[in-house]
Amino acid sequence: MNTDRPEHHWSRLAAAWPGHLPRRTIRLEHTAAGTYDYMERRLAECWGEAVYAVLSPSAGGSGRQVIVTRVRDYPTGVYRVPSGGIDHGERPEEAARREATEELGLVARVAAFIGLIDFHHIFAGRELVFPSFAFLLTSSGGDFAQRTHDEIADFHPADAGELWQYVDRLRSIGGTMQAWGAFRSASTALVADFLEKSSSGVG
Repeated sequence: MNTDRPEHHWSRLAAAWPGHLPRRTIRLEHTAAGTYDYMERRLAECWGEAVYAVLSPSAGGSGRQVIVTRVRDYPTGVYRVPSGGIDHGERPEEAARREATEELGLVARVAAFIGLIDFHHIFAGRELVFPSFAFLLTSSGGDFAQRTHDEIADFHPADAGELWQYVDRLRSIGGTMQAWGAFRSASTALVADFLEKSSSGVG
């Protein structure tokens, strides 16, 4: 069996976390070859991505804040819920835990499967599908200072309201980065929606 198939993991994860899990399809029209070509290269390196929303250790157990990050070349004031590629042969939840360790220096476990977004990236008659699996993680140890990657320039905890503000900023990005902003806003919005519903007892 080809374990890199999104359908296989969607069925498996939906069975492990029963409930009304969202699965969304989003079409992104790229206006520049560069951003589409980047996604094409990413799909060659990995078969999708895992979005890892780590509950902030500083939230006092309230579960209302997750860690958001920014990379040095992001536009000013832009943060998002981090993500990382799912290696070929790797499960999405395994990728989420691994990325949390590599990027944030944390030992984490999966607390919930949040949902799946099937991104259809389109440019000049070409199209590729890039699945994005989102998870809620809790930290059981580690140290931010021990992260092994230096791509992240800054990070801090954010509640659902702050996440929606970052969603708006990502959606407002224009020019050749517009498709990227829409791409990154969608997974952050999925997490914000999950936090709101879980706090209100909906879902």
